[in-house]
Order: sequence, then structure tokens, then C-alpha cells
Amino acid sequence: MKIKNTIKYLPLIFVSFQAFSQLKPEKVDLDKFSFTVNYQILPSKFVALEKRTFSTETVIGNDFTPFYSNKETLNNRLNLYGWKRSVRYSNVDIEVRLKSFKMGEPKLESKVDESKDKNGVVVKTTNYFVTALIEAKGSAVVKIKGALNESGKDEEIVYDFDKDYVYKSLNANANSEVVKEAFKKEKTEFYNESIKSYVDFVFSNTNHKINKVYGLEPTTYRENLWIIDSKDEEGGIQKEALEAVKVIFAKMSATAPIDDIVSDINPLLEYFDSLKTKYTGSDKSSKKIRYSAYYNLGRIYIHLDQPEKAIKEGEGLIANDYDKKDGKKIIEDANYDLENFKKSTYKSKHNPVLY
Repeated sequence: MKIKNTIKYLPLIFVSFQAFSQLKPEKVDLDKFSFTVNYQILPSKFVALEKRTFSTETVIGNDFTPFYSNKETLNNRLNLYGWKRSVRYSNVDIEVRLKSFKMGEPKLESKVDESKDKNGVVVKTTNYFVTALIEAKGSAVVKIKGALNESGKDEEIVYDFDKDYVYKSLNANANSEVVKEAFKKEKTEFYNESIKSYVDFVFSNTNHKINKVYGLEPTTYRENLWIIDSKDEEGGIQKEALEAVKVIFAKMSATAPIDDIVSDINPLLEYFDSLKTKYTGSDKSSKKIRYSAYYNLGRIYIHLDQPEKAIKEGEGLIANDYDKKDGKKIIEDANYDLENFKKSTYKSKHNPVLY
């Protein structure tokens, strides 16, 4: 049977198999079957689609100008996922302030190392090294219009990103002049690498913090289901079913409703569900097949934004008494989604975006 026909004929397949109740399968093993899932990481606050506009601005201090002369390049590193970039004074304005990045005077420091010579006599050696402190100062200011807040009042959030970078000689030396010369050669490279690292740190953290509250960040996840490794007819049918699952999920977009996905995959869900009553024995092979049915259904329901159904499958997996920890994990993941839906008031991890 071809994959493209699997969905069409699968209802007939599982109905015909239900006629053979309480089958005892041959010895079976389970193999992992991987496919890709697309969804959004939900924020903590809901904002209506038409209100999702934001702007970005970067204030570049003198210490940063030689490295970042193009402000627009930095502005474009800020992104609020699922929102439309607009002009200044939007519903959310994000401003990064790169204030200063200054290296202090180097300090010559020393440490005393002890060792024993061949006669067992303790020998003390003073080794020198250089340290220098860079103090980085910066922040992000996020201004939120009152239209997005329950209070109706404008809000301003400030994230401080002050950070220190410390230069230290790679190798201490008994000759202080050696480490002083090494510092002169290495300080420019250390400074340049540190300032770039700091700017990356500021923009990465700003994006993370604002998207955690308001963004709908698209992401891709590699999911694993269990496939029956069996040469009998059931093994072949399940392989076709899982290949069909893979094809259907390949059409899933993080930024579009999944109604069609749910409709297309329903016959496959019915097939997996039929395995629970087809193999009712207490032998290990029957338990494995039922386990795969509960597990596959639980994971699929999570990605269909149906956590309540996933919890039911997780409970069934635990009652099946084979790899019960996987049932607990399904329930844990489903409850995580339920909590996020409740907290953000989004009801899906697949929402339209404003671009």
C-alpha cells in the first residue's frame, strides 16, 4: 500500500482487524520512528493579532562606534516573533543602550609556587601574571502601551546588562617583564573579542526576555514515535501508518491553524487506538504493542494541541504496565501545555502572525 493512499484506506484496515479479537502476536521489538514537528513557543501574555506592532532602536556609545557604526544592522537584530515591525512609538518599543566598554589599568600580581628539588628540599618560586578588568555597561528599555495592559497604563521595563570581563595572563612567569609584554600584545585582541561577545550577550538576552513575555517564537522539534519491528502483517501496516503521520506533519506550519492536519490524521489515530483492543493479552509482546499505541497517540495529541487527550493516553500507558515512566512524561508535557494555555490564554501553539 502506498503512503499517499494510507489515509484513504486505513479506516477499512483497522475495521477489518477488529474482527480478529484478542490476537496473540509473535515476538516483537520496538524501533524509534522520527519526524519533524513545527510549533510556537508561547509567551506569558496574550495580545490580539491587530495590536502586535513593535519598533526597535539602538543607542550606540562612543566605545562601541568603531565596531558598530551601522545602527540599522543592530536594530534588525532585535525581533519580536509574530509581531509586525513598525515605526517608533508602536505598541511595544524596544531600545537597547550600549553605554560604555572600558578597560582599567592592568595590575601586576604574583603567586608563590612550592616544589621539591631532587633532594627533597622545598623550593619557593614567585611567578607573576597580569590582570585587567573591563567594565561593560548597557541596558534595554521596553516601553509598552497601555492598550496592552489590564491597567490601561503605559509601562516601562528596564533590563540592566552590566557585565565584567577579566583579562588574565595565559601563563605566569618568574620574570614580570615577560607577562607585561604579553599583555601589551594580547590586550587589543582580548578587548575586541570581549566587546563583540558583550553585544551578542545584550541582544540575545533582550530578545529572550521580551519574547518570553510577548513573542510567538517558531521552533522545530524532532519527535520520536515507536514502530513495531515485526515481519508479520501488523508490522507492515504500522510502518505505513507512521510514514503517513510523517507526511501529514511535514505540512504543519508553526504560524497557521492545524484544523486540516487534525482532519487528515484522524484515521491514523483510529488505527492506533484499535491496537489496544486487538491485542489484549498479558504477554510481553501484546503489552509492547499496546504501549506503542498509547505512546504514539499521546505524543501526537500533544502536537495537535490536545493535551487533555494526551493525558488520557498517558494514563492508559501507565495502566498497561510497560515503561510506565513514558506515560508520566506524556502527562507532564501535556500539563505543561495546559498551564501555558491557561497563563497566556492562547489555545494553540499554532497561531497566525502579523508581518
